[in-house]
Amino acid sequence: MTETNSKCKDSKSEWIGKIPITWSMATVRNGYEVTLGKMVQPEPKSSTDVLVPYLKAMNVQDGYIKIEKIEKMYASKNELEVYKISKGDLLVCEGGEVARSTIVEDEYDGYVFQNSIHRVKAKKDNNIEYLHYLLIALRNSGFINILVNKATIAHFTKDKFNSLIIPLPTSEEQKEIVLYVEAKEKEISRLIKQKHQLITLLEEKRQSIITEAVTKGLNPNVKMKHSGVEWIGEIPEDWQVKKVKHFSEFVGSGKTPSGGSEVYLEEGIPFLRSLNVHFDGIRLKNLAFISEETDAEMRSSRIQPLDNLLNITGASIGRSCIVPKDFGQGNVNQHVCIIRVDQNKINPYYFNSILNSKLAMEQVMTAQTGSSREGLNFQQVKNLMFPVAPLEEQEKLNQFIFDH
Repeated sequence: MTETNSKCKDSKSEWIGKIPITWSMATVRNGYEVTLGKMVQPEPKSSTDVLVPYLKAMNVQDGYIKIEKIEKMYASKNELEVYKISKGDLLVCEGGEVARSTIVEDEYDGYVFQNSIHRVKAKKDNNIEYLHYLLIALRNSGFINILVNKATIAHFTKDKFNSLIIPLPTSEEQKEIVLYVEAKEKEISRLIKQKHQLITLLEEKRQSIITEAVTKGLNPNVKMKHSGVEWIGEIPEDWQVKKVKHFSEFVGSGKTPSGGSEVYLEEGIPFLRSLNVHFDGIRLKNLAFISEETDAEMRSSRIQPLDNLLNITGASIGRSCIVPKDFGQGNVNQHVCIIRVDQNKINPYYFNSILNSKLAMEQVMTAQTGSSREGLNFQQVKNLMFPVAPLEEQEKLNQFIFDH
């Protein structure tokens, strides 16, 4: 805030509060031109209609356009002009994750946009990036959810968007705000990158400690023997090499529920996907839920306390964690394998440490590379092979790994 606008006035808007005296309050339509996209047209209406690619709400992500599964519809030559997408436009979701927005940074010649998206252009000297950042603030504040009544099927209609009252600084101040936010974004991104690098180094160090513990034990002077498996090498004399099938009671996964992601609920029984399974445990961000009826349909893939979960497809293949004792009800989809061990043969926490080791990841990658399908099947999981300490020693190894 500059010296000129250090004094404030009441915006007369509860969610905004006070604003600098040089700012004004206006509706979006006063500063910007909003165009709702074209309704999907699967068939031509005239001989001159052409088949063109189009963007919809799922393509508009926070700060970028996700070009996957691009579909096509018919449009007239006039509609190609009306609904064209230009570099510098702001695209805003009308449905789905309402008010999610991004600036178009590339050329999309020949594309149009569906009526689940608004295209926004700035009027006069207003700044399109300023509105983009303002919408992010509105979404984070929860105001948009109230405006569109997200308890029902939410739609950020053109009328609601145009009528939205927003603070409008002078054009010069809008530019200053955008530059300030962009500079802070870069600074935060740099700090996040540094943090991720540090986390990666710490994870690598921890994985090395785990690998050493679950393959060699804690006593450096213990008598060793050859494991009988060339790539495992030597192991402590009283250890054995076993496959998962030798100490597991159940190995299996879930499936896509009838109706696909359409059956996901805001609350209900947790439905774990690969994005929820991490080496540091089950992450509840982006957790999906299913009904008791859907859970009953998928009862064979219900999780139990101390089950080990292993991602068996996709970029996160090999990532694993253990189900906490107090997690409660839950289910998994087809990308997550449940390994339920016989606790009279192996400690589930100890087995979780084995799955966290380099030895496990190397086998997963080798099995996947040699497979004709993308990912692991249950037989491959059952044949994963590890050196296993006696039960009484496993508890000591658990404590050592926990302390590190």
